[in-house]
Parts: sequence; structure tokens; C-alpha cells
Amino acid sequence: MTTAPSETDTVPLAADGATARGAAGNRPRAVVRHLDLDGDPSAPRRARLFASSTCQDWQLDEACDDAVLVASELVGNAAAHARTACRLTMRLDAHGLTIAVRDFDHLGLLNALACTSIGRSDHGLFLVASISRAWGVSPTENGKSVWALLPVTTVPVMTAEARC
Repeated sequence: MTTAPSETDTVPLAADGATARGAAGNRPRAVVRHLDLDGDPSAPRRARLFASSTCQDWQLDEACDDAVLVASELVGNAAAHARTACRLTMRLDAHGLTIAVRDFDHLGLLNALACTSIGRSDHGLFLVASISRAWGVSPTENGKSVWALLPVTTVPVMTAEARC
């Protein structure tokens, strides 16, 4: 059984005001943003705008095009196949930039990179696989999360205003 992280696991606490002010300019171990989307046709476009804006805020110029592509593809797949609302999450940490889309289709896990009934492959997931360091599908309590980890060569120092 896993437990939710406590507040001290996710928010660093300082012993006093001077220590807190000194730590305010330091980058947290991870920054995370999410966007909740309906399963409508505009979801991939909104995902692209969100991914682009997040990359700009986090100063991830080198990964922006790939992040936009991955976010659009994963959200597009959720809208087309799961036909449910979804949550797009972007997380930047020491491992890289993780883009995950969680849907609420409880009928089973995605058969990754499978061919369709007419023999053609869904090329979008092949593209996600080719530009990602790793990717996969994880079950959730009422759906699944499809994620991709993009390499990031430089992790910028975040200002307090860019943290989420």
C-alpha cells in the first residue's frame, strides 16, 4: 500500500526566516503543471498551447518542439480512443521532462504500438517512442496513464515566479 507524500516531502520547510529567504532562489527538486481537458476535438490544440507555454516558462527551448508533439499525440490518442476527459501533466526533474496523459477509460490498457484492423500502424506512438528516452502505460484506479520521458540537457535555475 502506498501512502500520499506528506507536506514536508513535497514542500521544503525552513527553520527560520533567514534560511527560507536564502532557499527561495533555489530550484525545487521537481516542478509540475497539469491541465484538465475534455475529450473534445480541441483538446490536442489546447495541449500544444499548454506544452509550449510551460516549456517557455521553464526555459526548455531545446525540448519544446518534442514536448509539444508528445503532448498533442498523447492527448489526441486519449480523445480519439478513450473518449473521456483527461489530465495532461508535465513534470521537470533531474531525470528529464515527463509528459503524461491520464484518461478514465477503465476497459483496459493500451496495446502499445499495435496495428489497426486495416493493417496500418498508428504512427504517432512510434514517433513518441523514437523521441523519448522512455515511455509506457501505467494502469490507474479507473483508467490509464500514458507517459513519455524526454531528455533535457540543461536544467535551468527556476525563478520563484516560474515555479508551480
